[in-house]
Amino acid sequence: MSAPKGPASRKRKAELSAAATGRKAKKSKSVKNQIRSLQRLLKAELPAKARAKNQQKVKELEDVFLGNKQQERERRLAVKYHKVRFFERVKLERQLKQLSAQKLQLTDTSQQEAADQRLKQLQDDLQYVKFFPKGQKYISILKQAQTPEDQTRLDQQRLILRQQARQRQSDEAMLAEADEGRSIPSATAVQPHTAQDDADSSSPFDDLFGAEGLGNSKRKQQGATASASPGIPRAGPDASPASALQVSNRQPATAKRKAQQSAGTKLDSVRASLAIHNVIALTRLFEQLVPSDHTAISNMPDTDMC
Repeated sequence: MSAPKGPASRKRKAELSAAATGRKAKKSKSVKNQIRSLQRLLKAELPAKARAKNQQKVKELEDVFLGNKQQERERRLAVKYHKVRFFERVKLERQLKQLSAQKLQLTDTSQQEAADQRLKQLQDDLQYVKFFPKGQKYISILKQAQTPEDQTRLDQQRLILRQQARQRQSDEAMLAEADEGRSIPSATAVQPHTAQDDADSSSPFDDLFGAEGLGNSKRKQQGATASASPGIPRAGPDASPASALQVSNRQPATAKRKAQQSAGTKLDSVRASLAIHNVIALTRLFEQLVPSDHTAISNMPDTDMC
């Protein structure tokens, strides 16, 4: 959970720092006190440039003061009428649900039209409750006046408030659409092309020979990953001492891996040479046992084959 921001958090930080150092925290001036201080300053003789600057600052502070006052009023009234608006919203939603279910069972056209009108009225009342204008005292949509004069005045007030509720709903819908429009480009933004993409797209069997091509492609991928990763230090003339130390720490492992590869290569060559020598020895033995011409076979004595 992120820490709170704004004047309250700055005030709390000042109090904590003052308590840690043993000094008394300096109280920050409110907007109203700043306006008063500038107004007292404007009563004195000031240069034209300084007076214009202070007057502009007073106007800005007055706008801030009015905005804070309006926000405080909206918050106070929202808390005060929250319960009433909640109960009225629940009642209207229940009536809408019941009337919608009853409309499906109606067969008379006049009754269906009356149900449609009642549904539209309930939807308007629900819109009135949900989007009631902020900063105004809530006027109940379900409560009726006791006298006809009071009822007429109440209907006029509700008519104005209904228009403001529709305006608020349309404004919030426009803001929601604008927020969605700003979020779409960020979600569909084209990602930059990196060397890792090239390494991933290359086939491991590009070379003519399978094992050698696989090893070459893996080495290419490792090289591309190392070049694309910014966190891996590289040795060079511009490298920092820390990166050079990390590279030097990795050098023994690299030398060991190279030694293992060279030893494997030597072992393969020895096995190949032994296989060749075995083939040559078998060939010579076969030549000694089998005669090379048919004369030797004809000179052989006849023996009975049992």
